[in-house]
Amino acid sequence: MEKNLTFIKLIIYGLLLGIASIMPGMSGGILAIAFGLYEPALDAIVNIKAHFKKSLLFLLPIFIGAVTGIFVFSVIMKPLIQNYEISIIYFFIGLVLGSLPSFLKTANTGGFRLLYILPLLLFFALGMIFAGAVDSNIKNAEITPLILLLSGGVLALGMVVPGVSSSFVLIQMGVYEKILSALLAFDFYYILWIGLGFLIIAVLLVKLLNIAFKKYHGFASYGALGFLISSIIAVYPGTRQGIGLIIDIFLLIIGSLFVYIFMKKTKK
Repeated sequence: MEKNLTFIKLIIYGLLLGIASIMPGMSGGILAIAFGLYEPALDAIVNIKAHFKKSLLFLLPIFIGAVTGIFVFSVIMKPLIQNYEISIIYFFIGLVLGSLPSFLKTANTGGFRLLYILPLLLFFALGMIFAGAVDSNIKNAEITPLILLLSGGVLALGMVVPGVSSSFVLIQMGVYEKILSALLAFDFYYILWIGLGFLIIAVLLVKLLNIAFKKYHGFASYGALGFLISSIIAVYPGTRQGIGLIIDIFLLIIGSLFVYIFMKKTKK
């Protein structure tokens, strides 16, 4: 019974990670840290040959949930982002805010050090530069295999590097809606090149990040927090007036409470 509950819990976490990976401004990596999945997932991937069964049992439900989240949410993402973009972004910002208590507890496992402020400020600055430096000329470029490879690499960055919002970058590149359409249509050509780009970047980064979080856990975590803050600022849609503002605040609170309660209830 306990194993079944753990499997279901990991699927739900994966579902949220998948949704976050295609939601503008959100970072699958940062949610993975907050959920307590990030470092175990890196370990499982790096040591998959040595501990194949154990790694597979851990990664499989997360993968199932993530893929389900990406494809199912893609179906409703286009009309949602077209008609309710501000409200949806508020809800997902709420999800991130609700995960912060767990994130900070994990980041400060070995105690808080004042030096952690340095990577936070550094990666916050890098995140702001990154958000503003995406070449908007790509928007008018033809969708080639190179563009699709880059898009897959961007998706990997958002999933593997905490605090990076791949969807936000894809919107800046002008390929976000095209990728959503390709996923909905199960366009093999698009999916093949995007998947290849994802794998290349993910493989290059996983071992490096695994070392960083094992040897410099606090510094790496606060660096991720800096990226997260810059991501929220970059995607913040501003405030509306009247009933719109009330709905946005309500969704922000609901998102925060949902993740906070869910994480407390499912914590091992």
